[in-house]
Formats: sequence, C-alpha cells, structure tokens
Amino acid sequence: QRILSCRLMDNKQLSQALSSMGGRNVDLESFKSRLVQSEFLTNWQLTRLIDGHRKGYFYGNWKVLYMVGAGTFARVYRSVNVKTGDVMAVKVLRNRYTDDMLTRERFMREAQTVMKLRHPNIVPIHEVASHRGRIYMVMDFIEGQNLREFVKAHGQVKLMTALNITRDVCAGLAYANSQGVTHRDIKLSNVLLSSTGRASLV
Repeated sequence: QRILSCRLMDNKQLSQALSSMGGRNVDLESFKSRLVQSEFLTNWQLTRLIDGHRKGYFYGNWKVLYMVGAGTFARVYRSVNVKTGDVMAVKVLRNRYTDDMLTRERFMREAQTVMKLRHPNIVPIHEVASHRGRIYMVMDFIEGQNLREFVKAHGQVKLMTALNITRDVCAGLAYANSQGVTHRDIKLSNVLLSSTGRASLV
C-alpha cells in the first residue's frame, strides 16, 4: 500500500512482482530483493519506504532514483522523467530553507542565470520549478565523479591531467564571464569529471 500511495509502482507492476514470487504470501526480505533485482525500485527508494517516508520521491515529472550529492543548501538526485524516460540530475533546495525567502530567491536566481549558458565545460540547467513548496533545478547528469572524489582516489594528479582539467575549468569560466556571469564558488566539488575526462562546472 505504501508503494502504491507513493506512486513508485502501479498495480500492474506490483502484481507482476508478486506473481513472479508465487503470490502475496512472501516474506519481506525476499520481496525487497526481488523489487531491487527487477529494477522496480532502487535501494534508496526502498530504504525510504521502509523508514516510512511518503514524500520526496517526485519533483514535477521527475522521479528520484537515488541521491548523488549533498551540500549545505541542496541535495542532488539522479532522476528519470516519467513521461520521456530522460535521466537527469535534479538539485533540490533543502527542506529547512522552504520558508527562507532570501535563500529561495538566491537558488532560483542561480538556476535562471545558468539556464542561458550553453558551453561544453558548464553543466547546463534545463528547468527550474517548484513542487509542493520545494524549489528544484534540472541539469544534465554527468557520468563520472567530482574533482574532490577524483583527487581523493588518485592522490597526486598527473601533470597533463591537471593541465587538461584547468584548461576546461578556465574555458567554462571565460565563457561565463563573457556572458556577464561570475561563478563565486569555485571548489573541487563544483567541478565534475566525465568518464571521458572532460571537466565541467556546476
């Protein structure tokens, strides 16, 4: 009932999952494993359901799959559009700032400012909206890791790798500056490295 009320599966999918296990008389652990293995639910969704959370699975048409990062003001989730199937990153302002108009306006302004920027070394933002009072922005999901994680995993970075990353970051900053936009928060966690090694600013 909780799965259905949170709209994470429909009746047909739930019946399919149960029938594949021989009916409704199944133990919880086996059922949980089947839901994850069959990709009906992610571990993140399942854990929240078990803990009793009934909100935070959807932002507009975007269904949250799992969390990929968290900062002081926002959390970032890998999400899928329920209408198009597109996979994007959804950055959501933390709940504690729902009534903080200054922070809300700053978050919204940041998204609207970056939406007009289109450059290979800047992660594009495609949408900014509000869902039940929670402001969120939708941006490309970069398969890879941020620069902080990269340095932590590799230790000393090779010279050419460091130069290539620096070149990409500077190219993104130069373009933004040409459009009248200043970043103001350059740090390792705001530089994403794709699986091909390209650096992009968030």
